[in-house]
Amino acid sequence: YQSLHTTVISQRGVPLEIQIRTFEMHKFAEYGIAAHYKYKEGLIQPTEFDKRIAWIRQLLDWQKELKDPQDYLESLKLDLFQDEIFVFTPKGKVINLPRGSTPIDFAYQVHTDVGHNCIGAKVDGTMVPIESQLENGNIVEVIVSKTPKGPSRDWLAIVKTSSARNKIKQWFSKEERQESYNAGRELMLKTLRKNSLSFKDIPSKIFDEVAKDFNFENSDSMIRNIGSRKISVHQVYTKIIKKLNQATEEEKEITIEDIKKPAAVAKRSGTGIIVKGMDNVLISIAKCCNPVPGDMITGYITRGRGISVHRTDCTNILMLRQNDEQRFMEVSWDTYAPYKFNAEIQVEAIDRTKLLRDITNVISEYDLNIINASTQRSSKNSTVKFRFVIEISNKYILKDIINNIKQIDSVYDTYRVLPGKQN
Repeated sequence: YQSLHTTVISQRGVPLEIQIRTFEMHKFAEYGIAAHYKYKEGLIQPTEFDKRIAWIRQLLDWQKELKDPQDYLESLKLDLFQDEIFVFTPKGKVINLPRGSTPIDFAYQVHTDVGHNCIGAKVDGTMVPIESQLENGNIVEVIVSKTPKGPSRDWLAIVKTSSARNKIKQWFSKEERQESYNAGRELMLKTLRKNSLSFKDIPSKIFDEVAKDFNFENSDSMIRNIGSRKISVHQVYTKIIKKLNQATEEEKEITIEDIKKPAAVAKRSGTGIIVKGMDNVLISIAKCCNPVPGDMITGYITRGRGISVHRTDCTNILMLRQNDEQRFMEVSWDTYAPYKFNAEIQVEAIDRTKLLRDITNVISEYDLNIINASTQRSSKNSTVKFRFVIEISNKYILKDIINNIKQIDSVYDTYRVLPGKQN
């Protein structure tokens, strides 16, 4: 409060109180500190500010004049801001909406899920169409579906608030992305099956590389674009096969001398593989099919990388045998070698708390290292997929691990990921 005060005595002997203020001091005294800063900073136009302050003063006057609470409420409802309305939830929470808003706008203002699942509304206890316009003071109860189907596209022409409109658009965008992904995955699967392949036969690394070649963010994005027909499944499949063959595309003229190691290196130097009739050879485990002890294997002579060891059912090997039979060699596992090999497994389950702990506990019981792990969750159906790369000494231990993981509650499938396998 700011003012200069003085009191004078009139000629009749009556005291007269005088208050002297500037215009800014008057606003500060009448309307408080907000008015002081408003005029000092020039944040709001005076006419709009004055209108709102006058409305607040009117509320105070009504409160003094109208003793009946119902009369006060009716006066309040008639004189609220013309560009907005205030409505209530059944529990009395106030929701501020633009004038012309509908029960759908109200539902989305309460919560996004309430909006998505809205199938009707009661206004002041009476069922109304969801496109009805709400009025000041309405008590709105949203009716939600027990079997959610999501919003309707027609709502975009009904809703008043940009918030509700954006949430509806986001829902349809997400649905379209999922539908495109499902359609793309189905097209890709059909193409693979026609060529005696499946998704399990293609390493995820290959999918990611192909996606980058087509300038997609990741393989999921590429699959979605197949589903929306922005890229043909044939283009993607051709590139995948090219990537699979790339590792084994070698020059035809190769001799045994190309794969000889220096004499000082022994035949069992870190591979666990025995090459029939040869002692000092360079041996590598093929990453396209990841064989482990117990798998049937064969050796393929490469240029500069020695003998590449593959599973006998590897897709690449079956294709190469048609033209390069002379480049294959007989190899076997060194059963006495204490070597470890990487194997990849996938676990599919209904998501729940402590699920990952239960799975890793099974693996740790075998005293094995987990080299890598990844998770893929689906919020739509509450499922989860885990990928683990673990070190094992033979495939029989892996089989036991898979069988034990299958016994875990909520797990519905577990299997070894076999890239490059021919069905």
